[in-house]
Amino acid sequence: MKIKIEKSQKDIYSKLVGNINKISKKFSSNKYLANAQKYKKSLSRDDISIERKKKELKNHLYDLIIKTFSIDLEKVRDKKKILEELKKNLNMLREIVIRIRSINHYIADVLLNELGLAKKPELKNLAGGNAKEKEMLKKNDIDKLEYLVYKMIKEIVILDQKLLNKYKEQEESILKEVKVETKDIENIIRKETDILCHLEAKLPPADKTKSILLKKSIFTEWVSRIFALISAFENEYKKEEIIFKKLKEDSSIKKNVETKIRHLLKEKWYLLKLKEERLLSMKDIGRLEEEYYRLSHHYASASNL
Repeated sequence: MKIKIEKSQKDIYSKLVGNINKISKKFSSNKYLANAQKYKKSLSRDDISIERKKKELKNHLYDLIIKTFSIDLEKVRDKKKILEELKKNLNMLREIVIRIRSINHYIADVLLNELGLAKKPELKNLAGGNAKEKEMLKKNDIDKLEYLVYKMIKEIVILDQKLLNKYKEQEESILKEVKVETKDIENIIRKETDILCHLEAKLPPADKTKSILLKKSIFTEWVSRIFALISAFENEYKKEEIIFKKLKEDSSIKKNVETKIRHLLKEKWYLLKLKEERLLSMKDIGRLEEEYYRLSHHYASASNL
C-alpha cells in the first residue's frame, strides 16, 4: 500500500530532519538547557492578536522540540544532569502545547462562530459541559504518522537505525497540490488540536520522566513520534495560515482576527457584566440565562489565551 503524503508535508519533514541533523552534530551538554524566560514572555503576552500569538508559540514549539530532542547520546557524559535539564525543557514544552490548545479551543468554539464559519452549535451542553468532540485523526492520518516515524528513524543520524526492521518499508505517493477552502477551517483547527493532544501525551511531566528514556532504543521510539507529530501539526498550520490570509481580505474579518488579546478580554468582560446586570433585573430569565452561559464561556476561553 502506498502512503499518500502531501508535498507540503514532505517538504516540512525533510526540512525538520535537516535541522535535527544539523543541531545534533553541534550538540553540547553545556548548551542544552533552554532559556525558559524567553518562552514565558511569549506565553504571557496579551499585546498581540490571537493569530500572532499562536504563530509565535508555534515557532517556539518547533524550535524547542528540535533543541530538546536533538540529543546525541554518544556525547552525553553526565546523564543525570541531562535528565534534569530535559525535565525542565519538557515542562516548558507542555506549557506551550497546552496554551496553543487553549488558543485553538477559542478559535473553534468562539471566533469561528462570531465569523459565521462554525458548522456546529457553539455550546453543546451549557449545563453539563461540551459533548465529546469527534476524533479528527482518521486511519489514513495514523498511517501517515507511522510512516513519518519510519522516515525519521531512517534519516535522523542520532536515532537507532537497528529499529528499522520493526517497520515495513512503504512507498510514498506525493500529492502535489491539496486545495484548502474556507469551509475547511474548523476541521483543520480541530485536527491540529487532536495532534496537540497526542503530542502532550508524549511529553511527560517531570515526576514521570525517567532515565530509561535516554536509552538509545527507547529514546528513538519516543522522539521519532514527537518529530512525526510536530511535522503533522506544521502541515495543518500551513493550511490554517492560507485560509486566514484569504479571510482577512474582508476588512471586517481582518479587524476581528487582528484584535489584541487584552482588548478582546476587556470586551468579553464588559459584555458578561452587562448581561449579568440584566439577569438580576428580570424575572423571565430563560433565554437570558443561556446567553449568560454563552458569554461566560467566551470570557473563560479568552482568559486562557
